[in-house]
Amino acid sequence: AISDVFAGLPKTKHPDLTAEARKYMIEAHIQPGVPDLTGQSLSGVDGFMITMHGDFVEVDVATGQSKKKRSFDRTIVIGPNVPGSPSQVRVVNDILTIRAYGGAQAFDPDNFEDWTATAPPDTANIPQFPAGVTLEMAEQMVIELQKQTRMTIGYAKDCLEQVSWDFARAMQAFESVKGNLPADAFVAA
Repeated sequence: AISDVFAGLPKTKHPDLTAEARKYMIEAHIQPGVPDLTGQSLSGVDGFMITMHGDFVEVDVATGQSKKKRSFDRTIVIGPNVPGSPSQVRVVNDILTIRAYGGAQAFDPDNFEDWTATAPPDTANIPQFPAGVTLEMAEQMVIELQKQTRMTIGYAKDCLEQVSWDFARAMQAFESVKGNLPADAFVAA
């Protein structure tokens, strides 16, 4: 049983949750589709997914001294138990990850502004279209040019960009250079 596995783990000491809450990150979300042990709902019932991140110290049992500081992530899915059970809640899934200590800076609300600051958008990779041409229209033009010419999507897009997204001019440009295009400009048959 899972309790046997946990009993075999090294002894640990965790920060006090009420006194040092900043050392933890705890989230809970509704988890739909938890198997219904009563069999009344084939699609399952709602449970909870609880995720906890934090740190702890491994403790030497013989000396009681701290040995190694580590971080952990634990995700538990709980759901309703069968009626008449000693507990109304059951653990459906429990995942524990133990890793090298990573600190709790990400959980500190005082640092929230620092790590969430957004850089200005990189406009170099945002396609620019002439007035009246939307992203959806441009995508459709690329697909249609690719179908009619058998060019790869990349070459079709480049062709349309060179003629300011004018489809008729793109077809004319293709006809004038198709003999000079490399083999990799075309989709393999």
